[in-house]
Amino acid sequence: MANNDQTVYQAKEEATAVFYGTVLDITEKWFGDDNEVMFEVGRVWKGEIYKYQTIYTAPDAGMCGSHFEVGQDYVVFAYGDKQYKTSKCGRTKLYDDAMADLLLLGKGGDPIDNDRSYSQYLVYILIFVILFLLIGVLAYKRKK
Repeated sequence: MANNDQTVYQAKEEATAVFYGTVLDITEKWFGDDNEVMFEVGRVWKGEIYKYQTIYTAPDAGMCGSHFEVGQDYVVFAYGDKQYKTSKCGRTKLYDDAMADLLLLGKGGDPIDNDRSYSQYLVYILIFVILFLLIGVLAYKRKK
């Protein structure tokens, strides 16, 4: 896991994912489970990161858990395959404190869209209904 003495390039190389996002929700866990932190992601520099992405961190600072606050923006360096994790012992920091890192990271890319709006689902339902009606009409004409 990265430490604060690493360069941003070293930290990015070691991380599985690097992104900027706003904390939407924090689910605190007990008895050894990691806290869940839900982000709305704005930019991605590494990894398969979704627009709404959950990461995990230890429940307290004594275990290197990162302290996040709802509504705050962060640059996150995360690690792991199935579940992304971060820690205060790494390079994750408040967005306002990460300006030098952001300049070195560059433009970045967009997160993967996992936000399906009502209108998108409506289009899928409409296509299904049209296909269903078309099949029904063809079957009816075939019987005649």
